[in-house]
Amino acid sequence: MKKITFLVLFVGFLLGCKKEENTIVPSEGIQNSPHSVSTATAYSGFFTSVTNTFVFSHTVTIEALSEVHFNNAPADSPQNCIKVGDVKLNGTSFLYDSIYRVYRNNTSSNLGKEVWEINGGGDIPSFNFINNATPPNCQSYVLPDSVSISSGITINIPGANNITTGSQITIYDNNFMGISKPIVNGNNSVFFSSSELWLLSLSGDGYISLDLQNVQNLNFYGKDFKFVKQKGFLKLIKFMP
Repeated sequence: MKKITFLVLFVGFLLGCKKEENTIVPSEGIQNSPHSVSTATAYSGFFTSVTNTFVFSHTVTIEALSEVHFNNAPADSPQNCIKVGDVKLNGTSFLYDSIYRVYRNNTSSNLGKEVWEINGGGDIPSFNFINNATPPNCQSYVLPDSVSISSGITINIPGANNITTGSQITIYDNNFMGISKPIVNGNNSVFFSSSELWLLSLSGDGYISLDLQNVQNLNFYGKDFKFVKQKGFLKLIKFMP
């Protein structure tokens, strides 16, 4: 069971996102800096581009966001972000959010081609990276409107593709405590049992979250970085007896 700082993430999307639209990628003259595949488990930086679909009371909202964290020491997750000279995605400089201590871009890549330009600082090197990774996806999905506590529930996610470790489906209670199950490439049939659901605080509303990720871990000039393209789906649900 896990807990995420969901309200921080959600507020971040509301403050920093915009509706999906086509993105111009000014990549002419920019080349990849020398790099290699990383096997590290702790990273000096995290580059995350997310397209999220929110379904609340049958109202669907699609929002996109790109964020960058640079850690002052390698860690397995984003920590308080340190500042560098500049961060650009597809020619647009990021703003540094001093409240959440993160670099955030209002013009997301929408998970297409990403041209990253980093003007480093401190222990963070300067480098360029053109990320052509295919976005994660699935053939279809139907997230339920309600979950039976006594019967449990099976959720089918067919045709998942271009996804890596970390992709998962989660049922949250209204305190945002969650039970997560992994999603793999191919057809997925995920069962949440009654005994698992009873570990949550099951009163009133909850949420189902589907997070599909395509992750690359790369080393630039002796420093390890994680690049994530993610599609997320979040739906408000009812817990039933």
